[in-house]
Amino acid sequence: MSDEVITCIQCGRSFVWSYSDQRSYKERKLETPRRCKACRIEHNHEIAERERVRGTQKQPKMFNDLPKTRKWFPMVFVFAMIGIAIILAIYLLLS
Repeated sequence: MSDEVITCIQCGRSFVWSYSDQRSYKERKLETPRRCKACRIEHNHEIAERERVRGTQKQPKMFNDLPKTRKWFPMVFVFAMIGIAIILAIYLLLS
């Protein structure tokens, strides 16, 4: 195994992937790098920024996080119980 020259998928420049880096990647079971160090840093910053923005826009875990089919379930349940109570009251009054 020797140093390897790789072309960055982002900027198109060539960079050297050293033998020691290759060994390190292999030990940690990482894939061959596809971006040069500068583009990798930039890419990681973009990912971190996307996650940060997504995190601030996400609403707190409450009623809104329920799937749409279940959002109305509590309200439907309450109306059904009220309807049953009204029918039962009318039945008891008439009997």
